[in-house]
Amino acid sequence: MRSTLLLLSLSAFIQGQTLIKQTFDTETEGWMAMGGTASVKVTHDASAIKSGAGALAYTYSLDGEGFGAAILPVGARKVAEMRGVRFWVKSDHDTAVGVLLSEKKPGGNYTAIFWAPKDVWQRVDLNLADFAANDGPTDPVDPDGKLDTDQVEGVGLIDLSALFNHVPAEAPMVVTHSTGSHTLYIDDFEIPSTPAAEAPKPMTVDRFDRSFSSWFTLGGISISVLSSTDNPIGGPALLASIQAADGKIAILTRRVNGPSIAGAKRIAFDVAADHEGTFILSIEVEKKGSATGQGPRYNFMFYPPDGRKVFRVNVSLTDFDHDDNSPEDPASKLEAGRIKTISIGDITAMAGGASGPNKIWIGPVEMVR
Repeated sequence: MRSTLLLLSLSAFIQGQTLIKQTFDTETEGWMAMGGTASVKVTHDASAIKSGAGALAYTYSLDGEGFGAAILPVGARKVAEMRGVRFWVKSDHDTAVGVLLSEKKPGGNYTAIFWAPKDVWQRVDLNLADFAANDGPTDPVDPDGKLDTDQVEGVGLIDLSALFNHVPAEAPMVVTHSTGSHTLYIDDFEIPSTPAAEAPKPMTVDRFDRSFSSWFTLGGISISVLSSTDNPIGGPALLASIQAADGKIAILTRRVNGPSIAGAKRIAFDVAADHEGTFILSIEVEKKGSATGQGPRYNFMFYPPDGRKVFRVNVSLTDFDHDDNSPEDPASKLEAGRIKTISIGDITAMAGGASGPNKIWIGPVEMVR
C-alpha cells in the first residue's frame, strides 16, 4: 500500500511539473532581443523586480519603421506538454503586448494579447486557448490549422505599439502614437504542464475573472478589470473609461480564437454606461492571404441608456451588416468559427450625440449556439 501511494504521488508530481521556470536572479536564461537596438539584461533595481534578486529588462525603441521582440528559443527543450504561459510583467507605458508562440516550419505563428497598464505589476496567466493563429501577409499558413505544442520552437514578447504607430493620423480611430525608448520588465516566467489558469468554458469569449485584460485599445480608453460585485454589472466586468475625441472612434478590441466558438449563432453580454450613447459592435473575420492582413468586418449598433442601467446585448450574427469599408467576404456571411477580433467602439459624437467622457462596464461576453 505504501509503495502504491508513493507511485501515485510521484505520478501527480510529474503531471504537474513546470517545464520551464525562470527567476532572472542572475542571468537572462536564454532570452535574446531581436530588431534594431533592442536588448535584454538582468536588472537588480529593486523598483523593477517583482520577487527575488532580479528581473528581465527588455528595452526597445518605438521609433523607426521596424519593431523589436524579446525571444526565448525553446527548440532544444521539451515543451510538448505545455499547457500555457505565465509570468509577472510591468510596462513603463500603457500598451498592448503580444505573446507569440512560433512553430517550426511549416507551422504557424500563434498570438495572445493582453493590456499592460503603465507602472503596474500584473500576473498574466495564459492558456493555450488564448492563442489564435496569425493571418497577416507575412505569417506562414499552418497546414493543420492548429497549435501543436510539440512543434513550438520559440516564445516571444512584442509591444504592439510598434504596429499601432503605423496607423495613419487621418484614420477614424483614436490612436496613441508612442515613441522613444521603452522597457518591459518580466519576472518569474514559467511554462507549466498544467493549465496556467482555468480554461475558458465552451462558447465563452471573456469572463473577466482574471487579473489582466485581454481587451486592448489603440488609444482614448483606460482599461480596468473589476473582480468585485461593486459595479453596475454586479460581478466580474471590464471598465472602460473613454475620453471622446471629435470625429474619432475610441475602440476596445479583443482577439478571439474562432475555432473555439465555431457553431455559435449569437453573441450576448450586459453593458452599462454613465451616459447614453451610440456604440458599434464590430466583428472582423479572418481572410487568409490578405495583402493588408485585414479581413472583412461586420457591424451592429447598440445604445446603452443613461445612468448606469444594465442593458442586455443579445444579437444574432445574421443581424450584423457587412462594413463596406472592409474587404469583401467570399463567404458572404458572418460565421463564428472565422471570427478574428471583436471590437466595441464609441461613435456617439460621430452619430451627432454629445462629445465628452463616458464610462462603460461590460459583463461576461458569451457566444450562444
